[in-house]
Amino acid sequence: MDKDTKKILVNGIAILSAFALKKVAEKLIEKKTQIPEEPDNSLNNQTWPQAIAYAAAAGAVLGVFKLIAERTANQQLEKIYD
Repeated sequence: MDKDTKKILVNGIAILSAFALKKVAEKLIEKKTQIPEEPDNSLNNQTWPQAIAYAAAAGAVLGVFKLIAERTANQQLEKIYD
């Protein structure tokens, strides 16, 4: 397998893994930071604590998860094709 194909596969796996983790992180943050909504606040349904928690957690966790997914995918592809 040439390097370009391998790189595309590794990045694709990492992106799909990060997408799945993002969905899980959104659900966890939403569950942990539930604040009763005010009835007149129908246009903005996200609070500042939710936004900050999501940005911090998603940035850190997704970055680390993508790195781990890339390394794992690269190692597994080397085992398969070498």
